[in-house]
Amino acid sequence: MDTMRWQDWVELALGMWLVVSPVVLGFEQLPLASWNAVILGAAIIAFALAELGLPKLWEEALLQIKWVNLGDESPESPVE
Repeated sequence: MDTMRWQDWVELALGMWLVVSPVVLGFEQLPLASWNAVILGAAIIAFALAELGLPKLWEEALLQIKWVNLGDESPESPVE
């Protein structure tokens, strides 16, 4: 994957929305719900930035994990 996809930008925007949603929607007085939104939003932002910054490396790392789980011997990418 040489180009960034629009889905990566949407993922980043949704992560940001989760981080600010407790304040915007007015449920910051509920600590568990607020922390849940902030922590999950931060995790989504981190993964989105990793995908935007290093798309090929991220793709290859996931393919390596897939081959390890499947027990495949060949680490070459089938899609080139």
